[in-house]
Amino acid sequence: MVVLYYNEELLEAAGVEPPSKSPDDRWTWEELREAAEATQDAGATYGFQIFRVSQIFQMQPLAESLGGGSGMNTETDPHEPDLTNDGWVESMEFFQELHEDGISPRGVAVVVISFLVPFDAVAVPLATQFREFGLANSYTGLVLPGVGHGLVTTVYGDTTTRAKVAARVLEMLGEADVPVAAGEASPLSGSEVFWAGHEGQGYGDLSEIGLPGSRDSALELIGHSLDRFGSDLVIAAIGPLTNVRLA
Repeated sequence: MVVLYYNEELLEAAGVEPPSKSPDDRWTWEELREAAEATQDAGATYGFQIFRVSQIFQMQPLAESLGGGSGMNTETDPHEPDLTNDGWVESMEFFQELHEDGISPRGVAVVVISFLVPFDAVAVPLATQFREFGLANSYTGLVLPGVGHGLVTTVYGDTTTRAKVAARVLEMLGEADVPVAAGEASPLSGSEVFWAGHEGQGYGDLSEIGLPGSRDSALELIGHSLDRFGSDLVIAAIGPLTNVRLA
């Protein structure tokens, strides 16, 4: 689950109002950039940074929110890349400009970026977990810019535990009303689940978090959303596409 965090002290020093948690009043990416520049003017080393930029799932939400889709042309071939449409081009140009203009760090290895945030060197980081890089202590989190009402389904591996982690994070973000459901544990390819067994570590007791009991609940939630929103539905698939394919 990808979350936008912000350092309240750095935003306050820059005179920037923290972003709203209301789905109807999210920051746009342009507003995020403006806020990031303001924090640098007020003393922040960097204004914004996406973490794990070497992995597509961390970069994908930016393109998804700009209408670029998942990066795969599943209408013709489930394995054909689709990275040259308008949404992907716009998102990567935006990301490039952040680094060219010094808002995000250049020439810094991904592992080094991890150490910038705990020292309040980045005003607005985009990361996957509230406990990652020590974010929980000094940063507040919220859902991504450009993202409105939605739902979360998990896929691959221990999807029940992952769903509980997602529900815990959403609760912390003030988004506890967002539906969460566990999806399919195994990919349709039949390949073995990679790097399993570490899900849920560092999130405290998850046993009290309730989720829909039906195995098909994730597929049902996606199906209901398709019925409700039709072609306006945006699916940010940052994992295997099993749930999407079966729904």
